[in-house]
This record gives sequence, C-alpha cells and structure tokens, in this order.
Amino acid sequence: MLYDFSNIKTKPNFHFIFDRLHRGNIGILAGIGAVGKSYFILEQIINYILFKKGHLPNSSSINMNFNKVKIITTEDEVNIITNRIQNILIVLFKTNDINKIKDIDKIIDLLQKSIILVISENLHETKKEVEKNDGEEFLILDTLSVILKLKSEIDNAEISSKIETFKEIAIKNSISILFIHHLNQSAMSIKSKDEITADKLRGATTLLNNVRYVSLLVKIKESIFYKSVKVNNGKRTEIEFENDFWNLGFSEKKTRIPF
Repeated sequence: MLYDFSNIKTKPNFHFIFDRLHRGNIGILAGIGAVGKSYFILEQIINYILFKKGHLPNSSSINMNFNKVKIITTEDEVNIITNRIQNILIVLFKTNDINKIKDIDKIIDLLQKSIILVISENLHETKKEVEKNDGEEFLILDTLSVILKLKSEIDNAEISSKIETFKEIAIKNSISILFIHHLNQSAMSIKSKDEITADKLRGATTLLNNVRYVSLLVKIKESIFYKSVKVNNGKRTEIEFENDFWNLGFSEKKTRIPF
C-alpha cells in the first residue's frame, strides 16, 4: 500500500507529555539537593500553560503536551509553594510587582484549573489520589523516596514492587508519571557535561530497571544544565539524545532558581 502523504497536513497526534516521556510511562527528574528541581518543573509547567492560553509570547524550552497536571508533594508549607509560583510569575513577566501583570486574576484562575496540588505524606492516600484521576494527563510525585516510603534505595524488590503499582496506573489512566529524585554524592563533583549520566541517580542500579526516561538537572560551576536520557527497558544502558544538553542560563549570580 502506498503511503498517503496528504496525512502530513493533518494535526499530529502527540503522545509525549513532558519532553520524551510518553503516556503510560514512568520517568525521573533528578538533581542534587537545592539545585531547584521542584522549582524547575513548576516553572516549565506554568510557562507552558500560560503560553498555550496566549498569556506569554514564548513557549517553554521543553516540549510538553497536556491540559491538566497533578502535583503530589510532601511539602506541607503552603507558603513555600505559593512563594515559588509568585516568583515564577514575576520572572516570566519581567516585573517586580505581581499585581502589575496584565490579566493576573485570569492567570491565577487558569493556574487553579490547570494545576491540581495535593499535599500527602501517606503512601496509601497517595495511591488513592493517583488512582482516582481528576482529569490530569501528567502526574508529578515529589520526591520519590518520601512518596514511596522507601526503607532502602538499593532494595530492588521493594522499589520494583512499589513502582510497578504506579506503572499499572500510568497505563490504565493513559498518563505520564514523573518522580522527582536526587542524584548521588558523586554528582557533587561533576565538572563537565560528559560526566552527567543516568548512573548518577541515587539507587541507579535498581531504578534504571524500572523507569523509561530520566531527566538530569545538574550544577556545573555557577551554571545549571539540563540533560535528557532514555533508558532501555530491562537494561542499565542509556541512549543520550544528541544536542539535548543545554545550559538553562541559571546561575547563582543571575538566577531564576532560588538556591
């Protein structure tokens, strides 16, 4: 059968949700402590939502495709999250006064409808929250070890069992699940992009057998870098996407991420 090239003109059917994390898959966004993982993913989400609805002229640098996202976090300090969102809006709209942002009330209403924020430290409650699905296509769990209540990050049986539950939910609900996680101590001494590999994950030996995709957020000198890594199923080998390693332009001197 000849291929019908007229199909090219039809709207593409994107299956990815965040970068190359597809529906039904589990991924990890990892970085060293205080590098700004939670802030980074929240900024990317807000950037995408506001661009999609015409409130921003430029889109996020990372590919996204969703209407609603749910973030389950253990950070019980609501003020931390509120301040984080305020800071992101101030940076995105290049202002020192959030009340001077055009249509700020509409923006806040849009974020309220697009982002479901759940605070939970109970694994049973977290599973129930994940299973019920409130219309989200993208689910973020912050952080992996706390959310899963891991006794050990090198216990393959424990991690496999707990992550498998979330894999089943991701497939059943056709959503993407992203765990926020930490890099190991050796990542503290990274000096070049060549040293950034998925095996720098804390508990990498086990985790790389249980997830499909890894995003790495790493500090080198004064700059913050992002790198995409696809993990082969059942193997601890990785495929690094060429040209996907880029400097986010964040630094301790001129920063968008609060260190």
